[in-house]
Amino acid sequence: VGDLKKANFTDEELRKAAEKLNKMDFSLEYLEKEGFDVRGLKETVFEAGDLKEAEYTAKYLRELGFSLDELIKEGFKVVDLKKARYRVMDLIRARFKLSDLKEAGYTLKELINDGIKAEDLKKAGFDAFELCIAAEKLNKIGFTVKNLKKAGFTDEELKIAAMKLNKIGFTLGDLKKAGFN
Repeated sequence: VGDLKKANFTDEELRKAAEKLNKMDFSLEYLEKEGFDVRGLKETVFEAGDLKEAEYTAKYLRELGFSLDELIKEGFKVVDLKKARYRVMDLIRARFKLSDLKEAGYTLKELINDGIKAEDLKKAGFDAFELCIAAEKLNKIGFTVKNLKKAGFTDEELKIAAMKLNKIGFTLGDLKKAGFN
């Protein structure tokens, strides 16, 4: 692109040429493989919306250097941003809700490892059983049944969760170690 700019091609001419190449099945990936400066296209010709419209993924646009804000502005969904390997806290800072992250497939482990608290997980729709399993697995980092009580789960909800845990193979000793009485 730099050489074409030096040859006095305008941004509009470069955009039209790139669009024609794309319609002829010369994808940006192909052009890049053939030595074409695709990153230069981002800087001089294409915006995130142009590439999204051409069905390029959020992951690919991120690799080209588009920011999270640019991808969000163009309407990429949380599930697309997850595939682009954005971390939980990046998306929280971008004002997505935990329930959106849950729907997009972020795991409890990912949410907890990024510092999300039990009370926030409850508000996002995780139930006591899910969080008890996480508490057992993550007890080593201080996530316990005590955290679940503090989050507002009732003794009845925790009792039901304990019974479910026992049915799937957790012993009474395991449950006691996790903080059940």
